[in-house]
Formats: sequence, structure tokens, C-alpha cells
Amino acid sequence: MTHFEYIAVIVSIILGLGIVRLLGSLDQVFSKDRYWPHAVWVITIFGMHSQNWWAFWDMRSITFNVVLYSAWVGFVSLMYLCTVALTNRKSDEISWKEHYYGQRVWFFSILVLTIIAAILVSFFFFGASFLHPYRALQLSLLLMAIVAIVTDRQVVHEVVSVLFLLFFLVGSSFFRFVPDLFAS
Repeated sequence: MTHFEYIAVIVSIILGLGIVRLLGSLDQVFSKDRYWPHAVWVITIFGMHSQNWWAFWDMRSITFNVVLYSAWVGFVSLMYLCTVALTNRKSDEISWKEHYYGQRVWFFSILVLTIIAAILVSFFFFGASFLHPYRALQLSLLLMAIVAIVTDRQVVHEVVSVLFLLFFLVGSSFFRFVPDLFAS
């Protein structure tokens, strides 16, 4: 068994737990008390989990050590924490809208850390330049997440949820769903 195969197990478990949690919450997220920006974020985070499971294949030729292992497990753990923030409604007595705004700072702060971690992982794992075209996408997503931290205006969150999903989908189509994105 290679290091990659060994580490793939824990990465798959963490990402799989996030996907199961997201899928398991869909009946509640899309219930009659749904808040559509929250539902868009659930879909987006599901996409991020799927994309990063796919992206892990790019690491098959990396020689892992404890630092690289910890960095990647930490990165996917941040994504799982985003999932928890979105889906951990403590009571059916509060609406998804109340839950979303109650978790807003925590969720978007973790999302900011996740995006920063993604930038650093690609730099340290692959030597990807900070001038790579994918950086424009990542910086756009980072800026949107920061805006969502600092404001609780509903219209801003509606716009950010849709724009973030669109940028993520376009960026994934052009960059991330191509194997070996950062290969030289």
C-alpha cells in the first residue's frame, strides 16, 4: 500500500461524512421553512466536497510526510466543519433563515480558512504559482466569503450565495475538473 492509498482512506472518510451529512439534511433544508440562500450554500458545499475528492487524485504522485498529511487532513476537515455549520440546526423551533444568520460568522470564517488552505495546499503540494489563473477564481471566492462575514444584509447574502455557486461551477468546469490542474 502506498502513502497515497493509505491517506486516501482518511480523506475519503472525512469527505464522505460531509457528503452523507449534506445529503441527509436535504429533506429538512428543502422543507417548507427553507431559506433559499442556505439551500444554495448546502448545494455549493456538496459540490466542494465532490470536487476535492476528485482533486485528491492529483496527489497520487506526492511523497507524503506528516506535515503534508496533516495539511491535507486539516483542509478537508475545514470543509467538514463548513458542513456542520450549515446543517447543525439545534432545534426544529428555529427556521433555516434564523439558523443561517446565527451561524453566518462561524460558517463564513471557516470558509475563508478553507479557501486560504486551498491556495496554500496547491502552492506547497504542487508548487503552483500565486499567479496561476485559478488564483483569480480563488481570490474572488475569498472576497465573497469575507463580505458575507462582515454584513448580515439579506440582499447581500442572496447575491453572494448565487455568485459564489456560479463562480465555483465555472471555475470547476474550466480548471478543477481537469485532472492534474497544477501539473507542469
